[in-house]
This record gives sequence, C-alpha cells and structure tokens, in this order.
Amino acid sequence: MRLTSSFACSALVGLVVGCGHATRPTETPSAETAPQATDAAHREQDATPPAPATSDADPQDVGETLGALHLGMSATEVEGLLGRPVATGEVIEEPATGDMVQAWRYPDLGLTVTMLQSDAPAVLRILAEPPCKLVTSRGIGIGSPRAALEQAYASDRDEEMSHPDALVVGSAYGGTVFLLESDAVASIFLGASAE
Repeated sequence: MRLTSSFACSALVGLVVGCGHATRPTETPSAETAPQATDAAHREQDATPPAPATSDADPQDVGETLGALHLGMSATEVEGLLGRPVATGEVIEEPATGDMVQAWRYPDLGLTVTMLQSDAPAVLRILAEPPCKLVTSRGIGIGSPRAALEQAYASDRDEEMSHPDALVVGSAYGGTVFLLESDAVASIFLGASAE
C-alpha cells in the first residue's frame, strides 16, 4: 500500500512524541473548485499575522503562525485566505479525544488544514510540506537550514521531545513540530501531535 507524504509525516510525528496516532481520511473532491489561494495569501507570509487563538488546554502553545494561518481560525477565514479546499477528507472521530475532524487539502500550496467540526468549525492542526512557501512567525519555512531553525527557536525548544530529526517547539500537546531531512526543514506541523 502506497502512503501519502501527509500520512507518512503524521505517522512520524506520532513516533516522535511516542503516544500520538495518525489516521488517513478518505479524500473526496470538493463540491466546487475555486482558486487555491489568492495573491494576498502569498503576500501574507511576510506580513505580521493576527494573534493566534489559544486555549487553556494548551498552556505551552507558543502561538505560532504559518503565514497568516493560525490555530483557531474559522472556516470562513481559512477559505478567505486560501480559497475552497481542493479535496476534503471524511469527517472522522479522533479516538483519543472524541473530536470530530475533517482534513482540508491544498496540494498546490503544500498544506493540509485539519478542521475541528462543531457549530463553529475551526482550525485544529496545520501541516505544511513541499511546495509550501509560507513561513512561521520567526521566518522558518520548508527548506530552512537546521542552524536557522535552532537559532530561531532556541528558547522554546522542548529538549525532552526533540531529537536529531525533529525539533518540538512549545509542547507536543499544542505546539509546533519541525521534521528535518538532510539538515533542512522538511515539514512543519502546528497543533497537538499527542493527546
């Protein structure tokens, strides 16, 4: 069985934190295909993004952003920034939390946005992979060298959870995980990777 890079990354994040799990929802095309991103979305990567939503459940979340994307954004805000998703996964229940979630995929942007399904759907997790061009609030993106990553996040690094192929910022329970390949950032994961 051939695994997608998103699934492989999710599985690796689970291994990094030791108690996470990965599921791969079935992809279905969206009802309508709109432009994947506006020029504004690409310009936003260098702009100061809005303050991210945080919750009491994630006290160590450092409030990271990816371009203008952040945890807690509404579905309307995400669509306003990125357009309608090219594909969406089935709404599934996460075993560890009971939360109902749905993956929104933007393959041309290298983004998968996991939406918490509720009366007011909101961003629960963000996964960036190539060809994503967005950068974090500290200027780190896909392809950034390890040295730049370690310098940018030195004071927020979780030494216990990090290892040579992954740098965990804040906490695996609500922070950011940078996976590395060949001493460069290969993917960026915002949100809880462990329950």
